Order: sequence, then structure tokens, then C-alpha cells
Amino acid sequence: MDERATARTLPVLAADGPWNWHSAAGGAGKLALADAMAGAIGSRRWFGAKTRTIRSVEIVDAIDLTPTVRLLLARINFNQGPSEIYQVPLGFAEGDSATHLLATNAAAAWIRIESGDGPLGILYDALGDESFCRQLLELFESPRSLRGMAGELIVDRTPAFDQARGNPREKLPVCLVQAEQSNTSVIFGDRLILKVFRRVETGLNPDFEISEHLTRQRFANAPPLAATMEYRPAHDEPWALAMLQAFVPNQGDAWKFTLDWLSESIRAAGAVPALPETGVCRAAQQPILPAAREAYGEFLSSVELLGRRTAEMHLALAADPADPAFAPEPFSEADRGGYFRRCADEARATFELLAAHAARLTGQTAEQAQRVATLERAALDRYARLVDTRIDVCRIRCHGDYHLGQVLSADGDFVIIDFEGEPARSIEERRRKQLAMRDVAGMIRSLHYASCTAAVAAVAAQADSADNGTRIRDWTGAWYAWSSVAFLAAYRQTAADAVFLPASIDEFERLLDGCLLEKALYELRYELNNRPDWVYLPLEALVELLGGGDRR
Repeated sequence: MDERATARTLPVLAADGPWNWHSAAGGAGKLALADAMAGAIGSRRWFGAKTRTIRSVEIVDAIDLTPTVRLLLARINFNQGPSEIYQVPLGFAEGDSATHLLATNAAAAWIRIESGDGPLGILYDALGDESFCRQLLELFESPRSLRGMAGELIVDRTPAFDQARGNPREKLPVCLVQAEQSNTSVIFGDRLILKVFRRVETGLNPDFEISEHLTRQRFANAPPLAATMEYRPAHDEPWALAMLQAFVPNQGDAWKFTLDWLSESIRAAGAVPALPETGVCRAAQQPILPAAREAYGEFLSSVELLGRRTAEMHLALAADPADPAFAPEPFSEADRGGYFRRCADEARATFELLAAHAARLTGQTAEQAQRVATLERAALDRYARLVDTRIDVCRIRCHGDYHLGQVLSADGDFVIIDFEGEPARSIEERRRKQLAMRDVAGMIRSLHYASCTAAVAAVAAQADSADNGTRIRDWTGAWYAWSSVAFLAAYRQTAADAVFLPASIDEFERLLDGCLLEKALYELRYELNNRPDWVYLPLEALVELLGGGDRR
């Protein structure tokens, strides 16, 4: 969507000056701005409630960041369900400055401002303006508190800031990261990256907390945390607004790395290796089949490295028994019952959602959905057995939303990023200690997504040959199985006797099965609500997990 064109349809405010807005009906400036923003905010890429109807917008606070930019904290009220708070650094520009922004910045024009004499200027999202981003970096370089109407803005630097920033006299170039969803990121040269949380939540952000812990533990494969920015209301917990980290030069994320490798390798693929004779957990206790090593050896070496880095991350997260927020805790009988009963409740909700969406699905996806719909009892029985099964393991703080897109490929190594957890869950849930196996399951599910995505693209490119399509699907299916084996083998070897790793292979396999099922059900809910074209992926996984034919 061309947001400059969209801006011409947005509400127009009248003004007596750049920050003195009022509506044609004579309403107060704060109310007039809130009314205008209701139409503007819903079209942003980072607005996460596009399926909900906005009832109203309230300006919670407005803090002057520069003479022409105010940080607005806006509460979005919906016709149904809880409200959400978003932040917008809202700038004002007039004359040549407004013309320049409209011409060069796709996110510039939010709302037009007019005075009695005609056009006065525009309101725009200042994070699209390089000069403002540079001023924002200066706020981190010279921290100070900024007062608003109902609270204050606080910037805190960590001991890692000076090394990450480098020479304070060096003027760092500014680059706005375009591939954005829920957050907005700005890169400063090759030194720093600023992540701005567009949706603001009350409480300690897990990304702040875990990044600071890993920095303190000197975990080398996550970006050091350099500084944080919070809003502290007068009578509430702090709200995380942004975090500044050391920038890690990279060649893209591991999702791109994996798909690129598959795309190149499929074209030259030879014979399809046999699948593991046992499930991947038990296959990971044995050397990888020579035919699989020959077919996928280059990638298997990479995924083994990823398995080691994943285990090292968990070891670092569990390394401080004196810190109550990170000390490992036994996965007690009460924990086990509570966790797997919650999984069962989520499973019921997932099957209800699938039934509600069934009429919208077509073709093979509809057929697969019908088959999955018959497996609800099998899912509930799986969780019921796990409730009654003793598993000797500890819960730890985890990544929480671990997949190939959360890992950077950096000069032959991997760097793990984005410790916010699953965005659909509350901060309280995301801060809970969890089973490390949930992260492991998340990465294995991501390998499955990559396998299917690459196969679909390759088959579409060679649609003239049905036999070739079958070979491609078999080859990528075997790649998924052996990549999972390699990842698990390296993970278990590196974690060794860690408290978060079940000691017996039976417990490990049962726990992994339960976590894979939980993840696949979560994916099905997400895809049904957000990406219908991807629904086939978790459906295929659920058939394998619950209906036989397991190729994990």
C-alpha cells in the first residue's frame, strides 16, 4: 500500500499552531488528535489488531522528544475485547520540510493539518525520518528523564553501551529496517540497532530481561544489550518502549539461509536417503546415515552448529541459581498437571476454531482439515497421559518463540535474537519458566515449515513433471527428518546432564512429542487467523503427530 496516497484520505485537523490542534466541531486538541489517529493507526504494518474494530483512541500521554516530535502513547479501545496501547513518535512538519518528507518517506504523512489560511503542515511517524532517529540516539548517548502529562520517559544504559557505541564523536549513518511487523528497528552504522516496541505492555519486557541476563553471562551468540527506554507512569509498573543493542553484521536470518540452501540443493539433488528407522529422538543417539550425510552434509553441519548454540543459550539462561528470575525450578507434579491441562484446553479451542473455519478451506487443505478434525480425541488423550507421567526435569527461562527467523546467519555462525516470546501471550506468561523442550520443538517445527515451503516452490517451478514433484517432496521430507536428527543430537550432546534436559531417552521423547503437538496446535490457530494459505503446514504436522506416518 502507498501510505503517501493513503494519507490524502485521512482526517484533517485545524490548528492555531503546530501543536494546538482542534476539530471542526470545536473539540479539544487532545480529543481531535485521538479521533484523527483512529483512522491512521489501523493501517500501519505494526498494528497487530487489524481484524478488530476500533471504537475509540485515547491519548494516554504526550512527551516532547524534540521541538517538533512528541511521543504519543495511545490506548486503542475496540468494540470487543481488551484495549491495547501503542506508541507513536509523532512529528510535525511544514513547508519544504513537509514536501521533502512526503516525497522521500513512505510512512511520513499520517494526518494533514490546516489553519484558517490553508495548509499548515503534516503529522508523520518520526521513526521514518533519519534526522529524528539521530536525535533519538543522542538521547541514549546523554540519558535524561523527560516528563509527560502522567509519567516520565527514562533511558538506562548498561555497561556494554560504550563498547557497542564506539567513538561517541563518530556520526553513524541511519538505516530504517523495512521488513517490519510488530516492532520497528533502526540500524546505526555497523554499531547499534534500536528496536522500538510499537505495542506497549505493562511489566518487565522479557526481551529486556533476557538480553540483559545473557549479556551479563557473556553469552557470545546474542547481541549485547546497550540501553533501554521505559515509560514510568505515576501509579503503575514501567512500560517497555525500546531497547538498544550492539548490531551484529549478518547475512540475513536462518530462515533465508535455509531456504536459499534448499533452493540451490534441490536442483542438484540425487537419490533420496532412507528415513530414520526410529523416531528422531532415538535416531539422534546413533551416527547419521552415510547416505543422508552425503545428500545433506553441508546443511547438517550448519544445523548441528545451531543445535549447539541452542543448548549453550539454555545453559546460559540456567547459569545463575542465585537470581530468582532465572534460577532453574523443578517441573513438579503440580506444574506438570497445570501445563498439560492448559495444553489440552488450547487443543479444544484449536479444534473449535478449525471447525469454524472449515467452510473457507478448499482443495487438499480442506481434505486435510477434515482428517485433522477427527484427531481431537487423540490430542486430548496424549495430554492426559502426559499429566500422569513423571518427568524428572527443571523449568528455566527460555527464548519462548524460537524458530529460524529468530536466528541470524553471521559469518559461518549463528546469533540468536528477539527474546520477547510468543506475541499472542501476556507478559506474565512469557516471563514464566518453561520447559526448554518448547524451544527445541519450535526449531524442529520451523525446519518442517522450511521443508514444505521449499518443496512447494520447487514443484511449482517444475510443474511439468509429476514424478519429479514426488521426488522433490520425498527429498525435502528426508531433509527435514535428518536435519531434525542432527539438531537434536548436537543439542543433547552439548546440554549433556543439564537440569533442563530429561535424563532418559523415554522422558525426552515423550516431552518432545507433547511440545511438538502444542506448537503445531498454536501454529494452526495462528495460520487460521492470519495466513490461510499456510494452514496446510500445521495440518500436515498434526496428521504426522497424531495420525501415524511420523517423519520427525
